[in-house]
Amino acid sequence: MGTQSYERVRVLVHPLGPFTPVPADVPVAANPEAAEDGDGILPPLGTNSEPAEAAQPIETHTFVWRLKDNWLEKELWSFDEFVRKNAWKWIY
Repeated sequence: MGTQSYERVRVLVHPLGPFTPVPADVPVAANPEAAEDGDGILPPLGTNSEPAEAAQPIETHTFVWRLKDNWLEKELWSFDEFVRKNAWKWIY
């Protein structure tokens, strides 16, 4: 599926913790399987559970599926695995 399958839209998000960039030394594009043995690429999320403790919203972009819902695969996925294997396709 190409980028026509998704629409890039602006959204406001509330950070769950301080900003931590994806480490530059994680091999996500050339050899995604090279990072398979890593415990976790990103640090755990923050523990803010009360709205009063939440950080101020920031503007960012997200991709929204535009095609038929039944074309989506219904399976659980891991964010760390996504970063290792597919993030490079979405960063531009």
